[in-house]
Amino acid sequence: MVRDPRDVFISGYFYHKKLRTREPWLFEKYEKFNDMGYQEYINTLSLEDGLIAELELLGDKDKIESFVQWDKWDYNNPRIMELKYEDYILQDDKFVNIFKHYGFNEEEIQRSMNIVRERNLDIVKSNEPNNQFVSIGVPNTWKKYFTPNIKAEFKKRYDYLLIKLGYEKNTNW
Repeated sequence: MVRDPRDVFISGYFYHKKLRTREPWLFEKYEKFNDMGYQEYINTLSLEDGLIAELELLGDKDKIESFVQWDKWDYNNPRIMELKYEDYILQDDKFVNIFKHYGFNEEEIQRSMNIVRERNLDIVKSNEPNNQFVSIGVPNTWKKYFTPNIKAEFKKRYDYLLIKLGYEKNTNW
């Protein structure tokens, strides 16, 4: 399952900025982050500067693998069912087709669908006002945060990936 790289980027920024996590590299002090850990560093920046820092981090293959892996993936393997996150999130019924594709029996489908419904409810709850958790999972969140500068910087680095993954038809988005 792939997700719009723009939303992955925005989600990653807020994840790195706000969540308590056990990823050691977020807290290791780096010279390029003014001798701070990455999480501490991006919390000293404006939103736009923090997003630019996150874009630069996406290019660091030692830290973030998603974009690198998406670029290398063989999208023509007939044994793999390629899915877009946006086509499935908050649309529980579509998951039944996935489970049937992989040979689940009716009992397994029902058990799996209970998990899907629970996870989708978690996403809705995470976007309620006053929630302590980072807002995640809602498609097209990137539109709220892409200034002309962020858009230009993202396009310089990852425009080709949006086209390859089918999120854009060309570079005129």
